[in-house]
Amino acid sequence: MRLLIAFVMLLGLAIAGCGSNSSGPSADPDYFPISVGNQWDYDVDGYLTDARGDTVLAEGSFVREATRTVTHENGLVLFELVSRFSMSVQFPDTVVVWSDTSYSYAFDADSELVGYDDTLSAEYEIVMKFPPTAGETWEPFADSTIVREVVSLSASISIPSGNYTDCIHLRDTDTADPDFLWNMYVAEDIGPALFIIEEADSNSFSHMEIELESYVIN
Repeated sequence: MRLLIAFVMLLGLAIAGCGSNSSGPSADPDYFPISVGNQWDYDVDGYLTDARGDTVLAEGSFVREATRTVTHENGLVLFELVSRFSMSVQFPDTVVVWSDTSYSYAFDADSELVGYDDTLSAEYEIVMKFPPTAGETWEPFADSTIVREVVSLSASISIPSGNYTDCIHLRDTDTADPDFLWNMYVAEDIGPALFIIEEADSNSFSHMEIELESYVIN
């Protein structure tokens, strides 16, 4: 099921930010407050509807924590992010429970936020470019068909952890799969707050939301 595959893809770095004040992002906002001990707890809900109208439900939890600093082979000091998730998928005749732990690594450069899958690979993700500009696009991964866009600098969201305005809304589209959409909203001085993933084809439609429930920022 692509819905679940997309969620696993999401468990990579996928970090950015948005403001929670009424005057818009500041001149030098902290788009991702990261220090050892910071933690973000999310609620996960989704569904997939097939061509017959049958619906499969998915729900679970997702926790990300900055656990320590490590040194990449290229000499950069990175923050290690541990992501733990548990999900139950309700099929018509059974319930499948799925859990996993993954690791990613973040580096905040002057002009961009980048993420690595490990401390050895030269490949990285350009998560965010600074300062963010509405309408700006870039390819976050090398040799990929994914394009990331800054859709808005003033999006509003309402989730369990609070109401946030003037959020930066990032959207990924895939030129090889135009029916796949990946959206992220994040809160200044908080971090990623909401993820929405959707995909449609001739046989099914899937939708998943990951909402921030609580957080600890040191």
